[in-house]
Amino acid sequence: MAFKSRSVSKITVLIISFGLLLGNVWAGAETSFEAMTGLGYDSNVFHSPADAYIDLAQTGTPLITPVVQDGFFIPLDLKASVGFAPLDKVRLSGSYHFEGEFYQDNTLDNADQKIHQLKGRLTRAITQQEDTETKVFVGIKFTDQKKIYVDRDTGAEKQSGINDVSNRYVFQGIALEGGLSAKVSAWQF
Repeated sequence: MAFKSRSVSKITVLIISFGLLLGNVWAGAETSFEAMTGLGYDSNVFHSPADAYIDLAQTGTPLITPVVQDGFFIPLDLKASVGFAPLDKVRLSGSYHFEGEFYQDNTLDNADQKIHQLKGRLTRAITQQEDTETKVFVGIKFTDQKKIYVDRDTGAEKQSGINDVSNRYVFQGIALEGGLSAKVSAWQF
């Protein structure tokens, strides 16, 4: 199995970037970093049907013989967070999460997938006592996902008639969040 150099370089750049970020941003802030990777094997990468079938959706109802493809992949999960309290009862925090799978065979590139999430949050403690706490928070989340929609029979980018629909799982998103959390003391029965 030949290890893809592009996977190695991407992984290395991400790990070094997180290390620099956490080491230099906001001295005295609470920071955390977690990286997990491994080696996986998938016996049916594109979830192809096991047997030939007649495709009733195509003109002439042709017999389709799926190609089951297998291969090794490298899963990668990176998490980084930073938080600090600039004022009494106020906390600012941010986090980044990357998750991806990178197949090592160039013929399986369409199975690669990745998602980035970046979050920022402002939390304000309303009440704080020994065994109870009430907080209100507001935040924002950015998401960037890339996963190619493939033809399950061949692993090629999905077509619908003459239209390319392979980007159906590729998106960027933004969300606002807010909420109230309350920690209460144990109830006595």
